[in-house]
Amino acid sequence: MGCLIGSVNGALVSWGKIPPFIATLGTMKICRSVTQQFMQTEAYNKLFMELCTDSKAAAEFFNNIVPQKMLAEAADKAVNPPTLVPVD
Repeated sequence: MGCLIGSVNGALVSWGKIPPFIATLGTMKICRSVTQQFMQTEAYNKLFMELCTDSKAAAEFFNNIVPQKMLAEAADKAVNPPTLVPVD
């Protein structure tokens, strides 16, 4: 998503001859408005309430966002922290 928005900003600056600061402010305002509109929908409210009240659903949701390899590495580091070697 960030790459797409950055590309739009780049196109506005290079082809549209809009100052970069103005292009960035404009796209920021558009993204903020879209986010606020989404947060007022029923789908967002259902998702938020489900994640707040059902721990299994929240765990499943976040496990699908974070790659399993990263979770396994983090769990391994938590169980077996690296040993520190004193420097002479």
